[in-house]
Amino acid sequence: MRKLFCLISLVLFFNLVVFAQELITDGIVKKDLHLKPDALVSEYIKRDSEGEFLQTNEWWNSAVACPDCMGGPDEFTVISYYKIKKISKLKFSVKYEIEGKISIDTFTPGKKTEEQTVSVVKTKWGFKLHTMPFQMVKAETALKRFESNLNQQSKDLLRAISSKVSKDSSK
Repeated sequence: MRKLFCLISLVLFFNLVVFAQELITDGIVKKDLHLKPDALVSEYIKRDSEGEFLQTNEWWNSAVACPDCMGGPDEFTVISYYKIKKISKLKFSVKYEIEGKISIDTFTPGKKTEEQTVSVVKTKWGFKLHTMPFQMVKAETALKRFESNLNQQSKDLLRAISSKVSKDSSK
């Protein structure tokens, strides 16, 4: 009975390894999100602004041509606003209103406007992002997710930014 159990376990393990190898080829996850380029970029930017890519994320792995290119951030950018502009069928520009950066327990203000380019590639598993994670997180999200790690001055600054954004968006 024990030998049978070991044999079944070995077969199951082998099938799992084969499945994993079939699922990933050259870092590309063989999963089609069934999103057209516009929707893929829009969903990516929305999820990025919500802080989803500050850690390993299944959606990210399925959405990009190189999921292995993602590393955990030592710091990330805090934003108050973004706007996506289509440049071509597979290329987009994202304009960000940057408020500063968070590193460990400190928010460092640094207001500026910045543009990033997002490219999309067609694979046999659907459209995939061909970009590194921007890690541009809304101030409100950063405060909610990292409040317990931030020093008091950083919390106060992020609250002020979040409050201003809320007032501006309600106009």
